[in-house]
Amino acid sequence: MTSKVPIAAIAAILGITCTAQSPHVWTEAELLERFVAQSPQAREWNARVRVTEAESRARAVISNPSISYAREGAGYNEFFEASQTLPTSGRLRYLRDAGTAAVAATDAAKDAALWPMRTELRLAYQRMSAAQSRVAFLEASRKDIEQWTAILA
Repeated sequence: MTSKVPIAAIAAILGITCTAQSPHVWTEAELLERFVAQSPQAREWNARVRVTEAESRARAVISNPSISYAREGAGYNEFFEASQTLPTSGRLRYLRDAGTAAVAATDAAKDAALWPMRTELRLAYQRMSAAQSRVAFLEASRKDIEQWTAILA
């Protein structure tokens, strides 16, 4: 499912403003970098990747040791017992490998989800660039026509 992001929304996300004093010429790479840094969708997917990383690290941790206290009543017998379960089956290695794969899958899903938005941004940038070129061409043509009318008048 792809979402259609209008050009105005992209401009609002990126905070693109043109002022008369200091116009900034945006390159396509700068726009894409700002989109990835400031887009709510990109921030959400980056957060999902970080959550998946944290969950995978939490699953691959050795369990905490346990301490118990016991007291028997027939003969006065009381003792503390400390124990720790150490995995010797290699299960933690499998959990770490599975966590790494889950993080890679989430990262790939992030890239797949952001790809259509990046594509739409690139298309909007190319349309804007073409429109600016056309405006510059029409402005130059207008000046030529004004010069010819001044000469002929």
